[in-house]
Amino acid sequence: MKINICAFSGFKIYPSKGRTLVRADCKIMHTQSRKTTVFLQKKTNPRDVSWTIAYRRLRNKGREKKTDTKRVYAVKKVSRPIVGISLEEILSKQNQSPELREQIRKLAEEKRKKAEERKKELREKGLGVDMSKRTTKQGQQYFKAIQKQKMPKGGFV
Repeated sequence: MKINICAFSGFKIYPSKGRTLVRADCKIMHTQSRKTTVFLQKKTNPRDVSWTIAYRRLRNKGREKKTDTKRVYAVKKVSRPIVGISLEEILSKQNQSPELREQIRKLAEEKRKKAEERKKELREKGLGVDMSKRTTKQGQQYFKAIQKQKMPKGGFV
């Protein structure tokens, strides 16, 4: 026993039920009832008729949504080194006491103040910029001038 599928509605057609149509191109069309035969002959689109399987599939009717629970992974905190600082340095800074951090801040502040005072002194002398560094053009000129002063006038003896 062969169970056919309706060419229009998509429903099952059991033996001795339904109609069989043969088109001019020799294609055999099985229909469930006179109603589906008329719809098929009118060339009605089955996706536009609400009771057909094609309509229901297109609009996701009658399908149960899967209620699979998503697996939740526990968040793991991982410490990673940052460019320029190793992991050991980061961990040691985390484990420092607040008093030690305060001392380090004070030392850094004092160092910064000394650098500012030194710049101020150089500006007062008329050098304008901190010439202790050879990176700037003014710094290079400053070092050349110092080297000329150190050299004796007659050159090396």
